[in-house]
Amino acid sequence: MWADSKKHLRQSIADDVVAVLYNPIIKFVHWPSKKIESIKQSFETPEEIKKKHTALITENRNLRLRVNKLELLKIKIVSYQKLLRASREIREDVKLAEIFHITLDPKKQLVKINLGRTNCVIDDQPLIDAYGVMGQVVRARPYDSTVRLVTDQNHIMHVQFKPDPKNPQEEGIRTLARGTGKSRLIILPYLPKSAESKINIGDAVITSGLGDIYPHGYPVGKVIKILNPPESRFMLAYVKPSAHLDRTREALVVWTAKVYKRMNLQFKKDVNAASLNTKNKKSKNEKPVKRATVFGAAIKCQ
Repeated sequence: MWADSKKHLRQSIADDVVAVLYNPIIKFVHWPSKKIESIKQSFETPEEIKKKHTALITENRNLRLRVNKLELLKIKIVSYQKLLRASREIREDVKLAEIFHITLDPKKQLVKINLGRTNCVIDDQPLIDAYGVMGQVVRARPYDSTVRLVTDQNHIMHVQFKPDPKNPQEEGIRTLARGTGKSRLIILPYLPKSAESKINIGDAVITSGLGDIYPHGYPVGKVIKILNPPESRFMLAYVKPSAHLDRTREALVVWTAKVYKRMNLQFKKDVNAASLNTKNKKSKNEKPVKRATVFGAAIKCQ
């Protein structure tokens, strides 16, 4: 038994020696065939190279599109954060609106937003962005609205100069601001000449709260030029708007106390009109038709 074990050990050692000696020879024998296969793979046909090239171009284009989308998403997030901060600084109710159309020419400075009467938007309602006043709604339709920008020649609003922080008890000069037709310019055409020493380049202009449109204290812009024509009874100043009128994509529609009051009046008018229509239909022995009111139960504000 011991002899068999010794013989088995010798046979195993012999097999290992043979394997060590012959392994390089086996590799050498198979090397040409492997090398030839590798060379074949390196010499691809023009069609195969073209396909790979096209696939790489497509992949690169898709990656670039993804990067661009991510950059746009980052910009949008920053814009939302600024709007959120602006909404916290004001006391009125607001709702986010997206600007989807813009008209900028000397005669018209208008934008369209994706909120309308079904969202409780009404005419003359203020629109602001994260930096200041943009304009007011001039036509509210069921699902979108047209807004006249503060730079439109037909836009007029009540403004005042922001009080000096060193003397906050002194009220700033009140006046009217009008659009010039240029996208980055507002004019104050009726400044009293007695206020020449109180008005300087860089002074901030805000809404005064007069009128029925804008609440008090919204940023309007900063003075960039002052003129004092000797033949005129008034001085005038040019103001650069605070709002990013030509760049903003998102804005805030504002519901002030006056807006809610006008909404209630409009609702009463719609209810009265609907009731009168129902009575007229009954008097003619016709089946009454239910009319959807602007802010009534038939159209729920979203």
